[in-house]
Amino acid sequence: MKKFMAFVFVVLVGWSLGAQNLSDEEFLRVLRKGEGYSPQFKATMLFEVNNPGGAPSVAELTLYENSGKSIAVFLSPARDKGKVILQLDSKYWLYFPKAKRSTVLSPLANMVGNASNGDVLRPPQAELYDISLLEDTPKKGNRTVQFLASSRKAPYGKIIAYYENDKILATELYSRSGVLLKTTESLDHIKNTGGFGWMPVKTRIVDGKNPEIFTIITFSNVVIMKDMNQSWFNPNNLGRVR
Repeated sequence: MKKFMAFVFVVLVGWSLGAQNLSDEEFLRVLRKGEGYSPQFKATMLFEVNNPGGAPSVAELTLYENSGKSIAVFLSPARDKGKVILQLDSKYWLYFPKAKRSTVLSPLANMVGNASNGDVLRPPQAELYDISLLEDTPKKGNRTVQFLASSRKAPYGKIIAYYENDKILATELYSRSGVLLKTTESLDHIKNTGGFGWMPVKTRIVDGKNPEIFTIITFSNVVIMKDMNQSWFNPNNLGRVR
């Protein structure tokens, strides 16, 4: 497989660069080129939602990722079990098992808590954003990267990402009018068994207006897959996904 860097796997949960001592120029070159690649893998995602005034909630999903297209299958809660979300490029569908039909979704529609579809299942950012390195002193880490929307399909107007060498630490997600919508923080990383650098396996997504509203996503059981059923990645076949 090709080396890649998907700045945040899901804007929020992402693979980090595999080399620690890249120059700024090399860093951007690898980021722009490699951001379009990702391995085929399967993982379990646990969502823990904290919303003041409401009871904490939990959801578990199975994720299938296949180089720019993704599927998430709800395992819990019981009311959502069997629902499937498909991402193809910048388009999204939700499959309802009882009705046996799919409907089109917005990338900004919430998947679980304040984690949206476009956060968790996302197309390569290099196709939607102009990527540049900011010279300002980073708030965190040692590099600050700006993703500025270059397509109407981009869910956010601007994303600011903070790196420490080869690891992504945090992001800020802004609307096209410049309003801070969310922030994310990578809480834990693991070395990817496929040799593609570091993967944040625990990420906190925080509401831009009320920091007491947040969702924590934890990845487990990450398995690189050589063979994946390609017919699943079709809005007409989502009832077949297992």
